[in-house]
Amino acid sequence: MSDFCHLHCHTEYSLFEGCIRIEDLCSRAVEYKMPAVSITDSGNLFGAMKLYLKAREYGIKPIIGCEVNLSPEKITDRDSFNYHLVLLAMDLHGYHNLVRLVSAGWMQGFYYKPRVDKDMLQTYSNGLIALSACMEGEVQYLLRTKGFDHALEAARQYASIFPDRFYLELEASGLKDQAEVNGRLMEMSEKTGLPMVATNDCRYLAPQDAEAYAALRCIQKNERLDHHNLNSRELYFKSPEEMEKEFSHCPTALENVQKIIEQCGLDLEYPKRHLPKYTPSAEDTLDKELVALSEKGLEEKLANLPYEVDRDEYFTRLDKELKVICEQGESWYFLVVHDYVSWAKSRGIVVGPGRGFAPGSMTAYALGITGVDPIRHRLYFEKFFNTKTGLKDIDVDFCHERREEVFEYLREKYGQANAVYPSVFVASKARVVLRDVGQVMGFSLDQVEQITSLIPEKIGITVSKALEMEPALRNLMNDNEEMQRYLDICKRLDRLVRHVSIHAAGIVISNEKLQSYLPLYSDQNKAIVSQYDWDDLRRLGFIKFDFLGLKYLSLISRTLALIKVNKKQVPDMENLPLDDTLTFDLLDGGLTEGVFQLESSGMRNTLMDLTPTCFEDIIALHAIYRPAFLQNGIDKDFIKRKHGLVSVEYPHPDLEPILNETHGLIIYQEQLMEIAQTLAGYSLEEGDTLRRVLGKKEATTMAEQREKFIQKARDKGLDQLTAKHVFELMERFASYTFSKSHSVAYSMIAYQTAYLKAHYPEEFQRALSMVFNNQ
Repeated sequence: MSDFCHLHCHTEYSLFEGCIRIEDLCSRAVEYKMPAVSITDSGNLFGAMKLYLKAREYGIKPIIGCEVNLSPEKITDRDSFNYHLVLLAMDLHGYHNLVRLVSAGWMQGFYYKPRVDKDMLQTYSNGLIALSACMEGEVQYLLRTKGFDHALEAARQYASIFPDRFYLELEASGLKDQAEVNGRLMEMSEKTGLPMVATNDCRYLAPQDAEAYAALRCIQKNERLDHHNLNSRELYFKSPEEMEKEFSHCPTALENVQKIIEQCGLDLEYPKRHLPKYTPSAEDTLDKELVALSEKGLEEKLANLPYEVDRDEYFTRLDKELKVICEQGESWYFLVVHDYVSWAKSRGIVVGPGRGFAPGSMTAYALGITGVDPIRHRLYFEKFFNTKTGLKDIDVDFCHERREEVFEYLREKYGQANAVYPSVFVASKARVVLRDVGQVMGFSLDQVEQITSLIPEKIGITVSKALEMEPALRNLMNDNEEMQRYLDICKRLDRLVRHVSIHAAGIVISNEKLQSYLPLYSDQNKAIVSQYDWDDLRRLGFIKFDFLGLKYLSLISRTLALIKVNKKQVPDMENLPLDDTLTFDLLDGGLTEGVFQLESSGMRNTLMDLTPTCFEDIIALHAIYRPAFLQNGIDKDFIKRKHGLVSVEYPHPDLEPILNETHGLIIYQEQLMEIAQTLAGYSLEEGDTLRRVLGKKEATTMAEQREKFIQKARDKGLDQLTAKHVFELMERFASYTFSKSHSVAYSMIAYQTAYLKAHYPEEFQRALSMVFNNQ
């Protein structure tokens, strides 16, 4: 194993200042037998956690750092000129200080770029190693512009801020004046005893990427590539042998690389989850609070239901769920969600009936988090909370126009510093890359559009994949040297992170000030955002709550307000009769403009062919009007079965109660769970596990599950042939079955909007114009 690694490295998360993909970086480091790999992106820590996790995966040490922008005076100065300084975290304390510095650079010091100053460095220097950076570092810059003495003074100042942890950075960058500056730095080291370290300011992975990197810089600056001065082709991830050759005249600079690697030992494996602190208002524990609120809520629900139910069945189900929730330590989660949903409803903010898997929970129903009866619609808690795989997120839809009020409530309740949005990293897509590179290479718009039109219409298509699939595109590359150059650059830049934005629906809440744990920034609207995306935050033990703004809930809200203004009876939207004649007449006629998810021409045609006669038909329609079902003709089969044009048969009599509402077809994931329970004695949790295995279709696991199902079914008295036939049916349908929980909840919104349109057409149409046409 080599003792060298690159300590100054810009990945694609430097946003137009680097084009190294993190996986490629780690792979190359392993190929070179390097003991560690670092990340020092420009002014941010966007990719830090990804590098950390990927390096661990590759079995090498991650070194987390940042090349910060340093204001010559104070961050309050409005001067766009900045020096560069590389900071590396030695340990957890150093990482926290790096996080604080980078966050402050964005939150307090931003002026064109995030900036820090020396006072901030002094405050947060512990646990950090500092390198004097590139030619734009203060020491190097002063050497080039003001002379040795000025540079020496700056170096000594850094050495006092970072005692025994400041290094003069010698680079093998190939830039003009680099060799001369390196010589002066060596002279300074000899005079002061300040240690030197060898780096290369890596911006791209291989020498062949130099022109692609130049194109990337031109895209950012809106310059022509042929006008760009490619100062160096040496800013690549050089091998240890190349670096040893570059610095053969200065072996101590290489030896110090090993010293720094040994000093850096960051461990980010947090032992705990960072949960929001919920304080019980009536009981002395979270579990007791949850039980009390749930039981009270269910009593109120049952008292208002417009249909008869078995009260004991509902409370038995609730007790069973609460036992699991409390045993698994998840009471806090339900209480937090219940709190903000209840707050929203108390302020007249319309909340959706649920989405995803949460409508399968009686606890969520009792707390008012969801609005559909899980027993009436045969929804299962085990689909939502499987103790083997954990609790699924509870995502909540709010009135689009008032969703921000809920965000603000949470920020006030838990503290502005304890609630942040996750980042989302947006990668450049094939057509965007083709257009951008074409522009900087001077291609005409018509020429670029002609090329982009050859890209196949496929989700996730890359330039490389398009070249494989489209002969006309390959011919362009083969026939024209300039086109070959163009497409080569495009392939190298394709799928690089292009910019960062805010998660559209999520907010992370903690019981601690997040600026101590997470690098933050604020956007143009002053929202506080984590520099990590949700995937990174989840791995660090943080919790995200999703609030989705739905315009159709705004439509419902506006319609109800107009009904009230017009002094008409306002309907109880949570307890509408689900067999309303006017509503089904409207649906049968395809008069669904403004009706949630039933507006498209294709959906209208399917709706009219189906002629729904019950709410279960609408649930099924939401499930089958999806690509996997449509491509296999299951929508047509369902409609024929409903109208008696195709006979309905069941593989076993016990399956009729399960498949009757879908006319013998397996449409819902929950039906797979029921079949496994009924015919083979699986628990609902085991049935959910089987359902997931069937959906993945992994050959070895499938064979094991087939044998297990058939044996368990035979143990319950089923013959071999029938058991095998049922398993094959489950296997066939598993890959495209849909969550009934989600379908029921969204069908409820569809029904609610259809009901309002059927009974209050004047108010509905006015609200529709207000919400969607801004009238």
